[in-house]
Amino acid sequence: MIKNVIFISVYFHAIYFKNKGFLSRFISKMVNTLYLSINL
Repeated sequence: MIKNVIFISVYFHAIYFKNKGFLSRFISKMVNTLYLSINL
């Protein structure tokens, strides 16, 4: 499950990284918070 979440987060991060901007940073922060919450 965790590996799948990491893969999805990397996939979306790569997509939004191409569209550099506020959205990419916002999505990355959301993904990081979700990842931390899952680990906890």
